[in-house]
Amino acid sequence: MFVPFLLVAAQQVWLEEDFSSGVPPTGWDEQINSANAGWEKGSFVGDSAYHNDFTTVSDNYLVTPAMDFSLASEVWLHWDQYNKYTQYRDHHYIAASLDDGLTWIRIGEDVAKDGNCSWSVDLSAAAGFSSVRFAFEYTGQFSSQWTIDNVSVTDSIEPPAPPIVSTVAHPTNGQTYHLLAPSTWDAAEGAAKALGGHLVEINDAAENSWVQSTFGTGTDLWIGLNDVSIEGTFFWSVGRLPSYTNWALFEPNHLTNISPLGEQFVAMHGSGGPFPGKWYDYHRTTLNNPSGYLCGVAEIPITPGPTLSVANLLGGQTCTVRVTGGTPNNVAVFSYSLVGGGPTPTLYGPVLLTAPFNILPISLGASGAGSYSAQVPVPATGKHIWLHGADAASTTLLNALSLTIG
Repeated sequence: MFVPFLLVAAQQVWLEEDFSSGVPPTGWDEQINSANAGWEKGSFVGDSAYHNDFTTVSDNYLVTPAMDFSLASEVWLHWDQYNKYTQYRDHHYIAASLDDGLTWIRIGEDVAKDGNCSWSVDLSAAAGFSSVRFAFEYTGQFSSQWTIDNVSVTDSIEPPAPPIVSTVAHPTNGQTYHLLAPSTWDAAEGAAKALGGHLVEINDAAENSWVQSTFGTGTDLWIGLNDVSIEGTFFWSVGRLPSYTNWALFEPNHLTNISPLGEQFVAMHGSGGPFPGKWYDYHRTTLNNPSGYLCGVAEIPITPGPTLSVANLLGGQTCTVRVTGGTPNNVAVFSYSLVGGGPTPTLYGPVLLTAPFNILPISLGASGAGSYSAQVPVPATGKHIWLHGADAASTTLLNALSLTIG
């Protein structure tokens, strides 16, 4: 019996680009109508596309690949950005072409202040057209600096969830923790919920120290505490009042100089901050009130059910993948990926694997246990591998594993 991971209908994504391969990336185009370098590779959160404030007059386009929206009903353009010297800005336009780049229409304009922010723009007027391109058009002379990153085109007002950067199991409580790529607090909490958990709830000094030392070595971190529901009263995103806090000096201070709503979300200082491991309240990103993105820490609780484990994961040797606690005399399936930890939507729920991944069955005996053995290639030594699976009869997901081949 073979039961595959069946992918379910998910958010339609026509384009995702982080500029790690260069500027312009493959399939993109650049129209330089000026005597300068135009769009170049920059650094925002990782690689990005950057337009400098050249002394020469600029009118330069960074153009997406052509996309087919013939069957679409909604089209949304999302991106992250960083602005500098906006007091001298001429224009940061968003342009669209419905004829594969032959003619252009300016359909929007970035008016955000200096700093980081994110945009989500409704471009559903392009639905029904088959050769659509969008462009980031910079105009000006010795004016502003414009950096864009994480460009995506989807069928939803919500941008794609921040991906998983790393996964670690807590050595004491056994729960899975995911470090998420930089995003707003809302996006990080949404991603954590999609993974079956919430942003981390910290209940004592030992757990606080572990989270900071494990994930906060190079960045501040979003945690689950917030006062969105009742101003001044902080709850964890699971709905509980905190039994432990670790505020930095003079925090929480609920500053309103950036957002009139104040600072509703809690972050932890990383090792590079002034108070490593201490907490402070912070505001959400808005279009005209930018803030830096932070990495979220998602905490996935252990749920009773079948368990996936791996033994002897060593290059050149035979490893054994084992499932226990499954449905007796039935089958479990597991998959592995050498690309990343997802998530990928399936009929069983979000599988923490990035395609492509292989799917293999494990026959379960009368005790609900079974195993699968395979030779690990020697060249795989040192590579990272992600594993996840499900009990087919109950459609229950197994625990996910993120391991390094020894």
